[in-house]
Amino acid sequence: MRLRSQLEAARRAGKRQAAPFSKDDPVKNPARPGRKSGPDYGIKAHRPAPDHVDEQIRVALPDCCPCCRGELEFEDEVDQYQEDVACVRGHVRRFRVSRGRCKACGRRAQGRHPDQTSDAIGAAGSQVGPRAVAIAAQLNKELGIPMGKVSQVLKLLGVSVTAGGLHHAIGRLAGAAAPTCQALVLAVQASAAVAADETGWRVAGCRQWLWVFVGDQATVYLIAPGRGYEQAASVLGEDFAGVLERDGWAPYRRFEHARHQTCMAHLLRRAGEMIADSVAGQAKIPHAVRRLLLDALAVRDQHPDLLARRREDVIDATCVEITDEQSLPQAGDRDDRTDRDEVIAAEPDRQAHLDAEVARLQHEIDVLLARNPAHAPNKKLLKHLASEREHLLTFLKTPDIAATNWRAEQAIRPAVVNRKNWGGNRTDHGADVQQSLMSVIRTSRQQDVDPIALLTGLLRHSTPAPTPMLRLPDIAADPRGP
Repeated sequence: MRLRSQLEAARRAGKRQAAPFSKDDPVKNPARPGRKSGPDYGIKAHRPAPDHVDEQIRVALPDCCPCCRGELEFEDEVDQYQEDVACVRGHVRRFRVSRGRCKACGRRAQGRHPDQTSDAIGAAGSQVGPRAVAIAAQLNKELGIPMGKVSQVLKLLGVSVTAGGLHHAIGRLAGAAAPTCQALVLAVQASAAVAADETGWRVAGCRQWLWVFVGDQATVYLIAPGRGYEQAASVLGEDFAGVLERDGWAPYRRFEHARHQTCMAHLLRRAGEMIADSVAGQAKIPHAVRRLLLDALAVRDQHPDLLARRREDVIDATCVEITDEQSLPQAGDRDDRTDRDEVIAAEPDRQAHLDAEVARLQHEIDVLLARNPAHAPNKKLLKHLASEREHLLTFLKTPDIAATNWRAEQAIRPAVVNRKNWGGNRTDHGADVQQSLMSVIRTSRQQDVDPIALLTGLLRHSTPAPTPMLRLPDIAADPRGP
């Protein structure tokens, strides 16, 4: 038992080490680097010609042959293109701000241009522009570049600013993004399905947790000191009633109003590790679990029209009315409406077959859970499956539900990579800025919105408000608030 515990601890340590994984000794005949040749690996592409030309340069023939010094005869001209970064110079704006005083109350007032990001004047009147701050936020919060190096990148772009100045500017940006972040929380709570995950983080050197919640159109990050139900409920809400795609962490099961889908990939990975460590007959239970899970995934792949995203599109894609005479089916061709009718007519049979397969799988799960193995790890595995019994096959009962929490793992992966560079945040304020800007940037990617343009717009608002560039619910219309 002690050796098994040490083995599990070594595995966990190997997954979270900061240094690169070590490799074995180099092989004698390594494979040739680069992509493989042949049609199975796609067409070998080349850099395309640019869509425009800013400068044209004529290159004359040399005076003589570079080989024998003989006379050259002109034949033709060919094109070569070169794309380069233009010499960048910072764009400096000077706002001549008009000031005045009210004749009635004597209070002073001043004008504000849409491009201004602050009303500060005097000693604070020289500021970094919104686009530079937005670029710095993306480089640091999304790409993980330390702020000192971000300062060097901006210097290449013609803007001189210290790392400390960038920290203050990005903090103001996070404040401007606060209403947008509140709307993102509401968007996640209103999602039909949310994928959740969490990983370790550090704030001021202390252990905390980075949570991620990926909804239909929004993603929210949370840095919190705990890894329990209370932290998850602060984003999802205690009455969350959608489908929760998550791993087997017990606090998720406390969302009693939600439907759950436990991650099949985690279970398959766990069964595979148990098979690798088993001796004699100890592998029978994990083998049975693995076969059952793979069978469930095979059933999913057999019914893509019933379980795929946008199920209505699958059926209605053949319902396009033909109006062009040249588009009418020719003699011998099948009418699209015939295909449509066959799809609709066959759907009840396919649904009945899917329901029968789900019932069969559920029965096999119950038979498996009724077994009483003597091996302690097998007992532990079946106990975990028993607690997840109702959450194993949700992806076969509800369209548009993933069998794993891959969406959350994909969303949390960039932060995990960045964590290897600088570990976490030094202050609680830095953690708040981190989670806010990561949420806004990730959601902009999710909705195919340029994050630089979005963050620039947030800084230009005189009063913080949710950005109109994202599809977000109305905060005022939701009585629950953020």
